[in-house]
Amino acid sequence: MDSCLLVDEILKRILGHSDTRALYNVSLVCRAFTEPANDELWAELPGLAPLVMCLPNSLLRASNPSFYALLTIVRPPLSSEWHRFDHHARRVKRITVQDPEQVDDKALEKLSASHPGPILPRLRYLTWENWDLAEFAPLFITPTLVYLAFEPAGDVVCAVLKHVQTSAPQLQRLALGSLDHQGPDDTVFTETIVSLNHLVGLDWVPIPLRSEALVHLSRLPRFSSLSLFLLEHDDEHWISPSWGGFPALKSLYLVPDAEVNSIHIPCTPFLRALSGANLTSLHLGGLPTVRPGELSELVSAIGRLRRLVSLDIRFDQPDVAPWDEAVIDGGALSPLYAIPGIESFQMTRIPLQLQPQSIRELTRAWNTIHTLTLTPPSPAHFCVHMKHLEEFTRTSRTLTSLTTQVHPIAESDACELDAELVSPSSPLSYLNLCETRIARPAAARVAEYLAKVCPSARVHHSFAVGVWSLAADEDPAEDVEAAAVLENVDRLKQELDGGGSAGVSAATLKKTGQEILRALAAVQMSR
Repeated sequence: MDSCLLVDEILKRILGHSDTRALYNVSLVCRAFTEPANDELWAELPGLAPLVMCLPNSLLRASNPSFYALLTIVRPPLSSEWHRFDHHARRVKRITVQDPEQVDDKALEKLSASHPGPILPRLRYLTWENWDLAEFAPLFITPTLVYLAFEPAGDVVCAVLKHVQTSAPQLQRLALGSLDHQGPDDTVFTETIVSLNHLVGLDWVPIPLRSEALVHLSRLPRFSSLSLFLLEHDDEHWISPSWGGFPALKSLYLVPDAEVNSIHIPCTPFLRALSGANLTSLHLGGLPTVRPGELSELVSAIGRLRRLVSLDIRFDQPDVAPWDEAVIDGGALSPLYAIPGIESFQMTRIPLQLQPQSIRELTRAWNTIHTLTLTPPSPAHFCVHMKHLEEFTRTSRTLTSLTTQVHPIAESDACELDAELVSPSSPLSYLNLCETRIARPAAARVAEYLAKVCPSARVHHSFAVGVWSLAADEDPAEDVEAAAVLENVDRLKQELDGGGSAGVSAATLKKTGQEILRALAAVQMSR
């Protein structure tokens, strides 16, 4: 055996890149490898069954539920019967209690009543997805815990949070979520947040934070990830000396509560209160319909967050009637152009229209952008004219993905498309035209135009029969027709791209061959 394998750091690195079967085999090679291999083998568990099976076989049997057999413990283990269980339990650092689990509630009752101490004394990462066993989650909350993701809802959440307050003071990340958005009691939740001084991320909570909790989080020097529902704001707290402004925040996901009947955007004042010194990712979801003036306030608040790289603004508007014939000029985005490093920008369900000048301003300001998504609230709206798509490929050398809806194209409109356009090399590889309506006779001209504008891009469409019709009284047959035409455009464009590529390749090959011959002749003459 090579002596380098006896160096702990080298052996641990090798074991860290081994799968479960390899680790088991290594543990059987020699005594020197047994403990390090077992440490790695047991460090992460996909459930509770491997631990329960460490108890003597005489204590275990399969229960008989209606769907599948679960492992249960028939009697409380004696003190002498915990040895193998504890020997491996101390190695576990990460566990996911899945749904479904392979052990039943009776087994966990026995563990709770009989185990002499913490079940997993060195656990650091706990992900709890099982609802049936949710009441037993507090058994696994230990002082070493740094990450907790808890999916179930109901009263058990309060019990879990109370255990966090007393037993997990070093917790760094907390994620709560439920299908029905029933969160914990906000008082208990606030008390829990205020008790944690080492948090770096609050990944998801189904209730809004009270001002006291927000103020506490805003002062934490390493808090970098926040995701929450936002109901209301308290300007007095945000301008008070106790407000910290989230100086280390890098990722922010805000969703205003859908049940709040307000035409105002509740997250605008909150965004103004951020320091924004390190924020690189901002996602605003479920925003209500707003007036243009309110949109201006929102983008102005975002425009001061100068380090943003990813920006996603999603308006939740299933009923498009309030927009009517509303049109928002592309210049409304200009406050965002103060952010130089945008790489991904999405704004959905808003009647924003870009003219050539607006497109040039956008690509000039965001010269590193690679993903751009602008979609209107219905097929009755559009974001750009087809003939102006060339402005994106002409002025941007980084844009690889473009999702937008263009003005409907009738057969007579196709003549406006310049089939002789020669576009510079464009990196655009994904073009999603959403619900764009194109007349069948115009498909060939559109395909020819797109083959010139973005030769490497495939044409896609976001299409679902009847979805738009529920909101805008559209005929599903029109949706089917729109999708069929767009698919035909993509097919025709591929045929054109293939022919053009072959011609270019042949010409390039001929030119390259001539250059090689000239170079060889020059070498011969020099001799």
